[in-house]
Amino acid sequence: MAFKPLGYAFEVTSPLPPEKLKSVIRERKKGWLDSKDGPRGWILGPLMCLWMSAFDRHGPMVIALIQKGSFGSRVAGRAGADLNGMALFLLLTPLMAWVTWQMHQAGQGTTRAYLAIGAIFGLGLPLTLWLNSQDRKHADPLVRFIRNTVTVSGQSLRAKAASATISPQVRMTVNGEDKQGSVTAEAIHDALLNAGVGDSVILATGAESYVQTLVEPDGFILEKREGDRHHHYRGCHRGNVSESRTLFTFEDVLATLMAYGTGSLLPDPVAWEPMDLPK
Repeated sequence: MAFKPLGYAFEVTSPLPPEKLKSVIRERKKGWLDSKDGPRGWILGPLMCLWMSAFDRHGPMVIALIQKGSFGSRVAGRAGADLNGMALFLLLTPLMAWVTWQMHQAGQGTTRAYLAIGAIFGLGLPLTLWLNSQDRKHADPLVRFIRNTVTVSGQSLRAKAASATISPQVRMTVNGEDKQGSVTAEAIHDALLNAGVGDSVILATGAESYVQTLVEPDGFILEKREGDRHHHYRGCHRGNVSESRTLFTFEDVLATLMAYGTGSLLPDPVAWEPMDLPK
């Protein structure tokens, strides 16, 4: 994986004019203090900043510019883990170097103080850079939210999902939490849209009958169960023998969950191979 401590660059084009695009994003994002994880943030002029949690302001973040494009708007920026914290740490590093030098010049520093500062910025900075680079894909749900909100394909996908009727016997579990009441197509769509690395979404029609997805850094994995452990299957791309044969896109997984939820045939491009689960 490439070394990108300041996240990765992304660009989204939309047929919406800038002011309309901002209005749509403001309408769909969550409030700053909403207790449920999901995109929230602010738009000030052409600058937009989004994050996922009301409690973790140093988590995944998107910083982008909204500009007028040839046929609508262009949203371009960076997405990554703790972009604000990383920027602050980088700004503090030269400041602390200057303060340390002034301490040395004034004869006020001690060996212990120099060792502590050296450990924090000599070892802490490389470690922080590495961790932020490794975790940059945690911001994928924010970029996915922008694409789903302002592009024609994203709006069509959301409208198609919203029109589906989910079977009343289907139950949904998100990150181990059972969702109460009837499951709607919109709830499935939004749960998947907001899913970040390590998150899971399960649709079940019984204790041993379900389809589940888990988010990995480079995509979604799919599994289904039709009875006991001898009937547990892994989703894979039909005819694909590459290392990414078991990784799917948001669109692939949404189509699979919607098909399962409505009782339709699961999408043909997804093949299912048995998994050898331990007892």
